[in-house]
Parts: sequence; C-alpha cells; structure tokens
Amino acid sequence: MEQVFSYIIALGASVMMPIIFTIIGMCIGMKFGKALKSGLFVGVGFVGLGVVTALLTTNFDTPLKAISDLYFPTRRSSDLVSTS
Repeated sequence: MEQVFSYIIALGASVMMPIIFTIIGMCIGMKFGKALKSGLFVGVGFVGLGVVTALLTTNFDTPLKAISDLYFPTRRSSDLVSTS
C-alpha cells in the first residue's frame, strides 16, 4: 500500500491535485462526475501553468539579462527579485 501512495506522490502535483480535489469535492457533497471534472480542471491548470512558466523563462532569459545589465550593471539578474 505504501508503494502505491509513494508512486502516486512521485508523479507530481499535476496528478496529485486532481485526486485531492476530487476527494475533497466528494466530501463536501458534490457528485462524483462533477468532482472529477473539477479535479481534472485543476490538473490541466497546473500543467498549463508549468508550460507557460517554462516558455517564459526560456524565451525571456536573454532579453531580461540584457536589460538588467543595461539598467543595473552592478547587480546580477537574481538580485533584481529581492527588494531589501
């Protein structure tokens, strides 16, 4: 039983969250079909968010480094996130 849970957890958030949301939906009184649909929407949202984040970080990495070198020559790109 432990191997089954560890396998499901190892699949990541895009698999775990739909399962969790389906269970929570059924616990609050939703029908199984509607709870499953809501859980799948959450899973698709996680996958879409990951794809968009990956695309933005790979495509805008070089221009953002050039802009940071232009306006903040003494700082690295990672320092721009910190405001303190």
